[in-house]
Amino acid sequence: TETQSQARFYRAALEWMRSDPAAALGLLPRKLVRSWTLSYSDEARPGPLPGWLDWLNAGFGMLVLAGMGLASRRGERLLLALLLAVVAAWLIKTVIFYGSARQTAAVLPVMCIFAAVAVARIGLATGDRGAGG
Repeated sequence: TETQSQARFYRAALEWMRSDPAAALGLLPRKLVRSWTLSYSDEARPGPLPGWLDWLNAGFGMLVLAGMGLASRRGERLLLALLLAVVAAWLIKTVIFYGSARQTAAVLPVMCIFAAVAVARIGLATGDRGAGG
């Protein structure tokens, strides 16, 4: 079954990590970078995507990081802690196991919240109150 197959893959991955921890640690940065790329096709043969999508994705990542920093300056510490816990759980799972862009989809709603915080705070800082004035 699929559940048995998944359990077999997890066991094999954890066994390999225990047998060669240096190699496993060496893969962590590559997995993290890979999880932020926009390669949704077969990893062995990535599909061609326009270069501007990579720039758009990088901009989104910067907005997410800015939103995390700006949110930490506000008084909503509990909400921030919960959202950061979701991101941290995703990050740990991603770098330990696979590191694929499709795994990023599960945390995109939280990342969008942080990006929205950044856009709103930047808008307020520049005096842009929207169309309503």
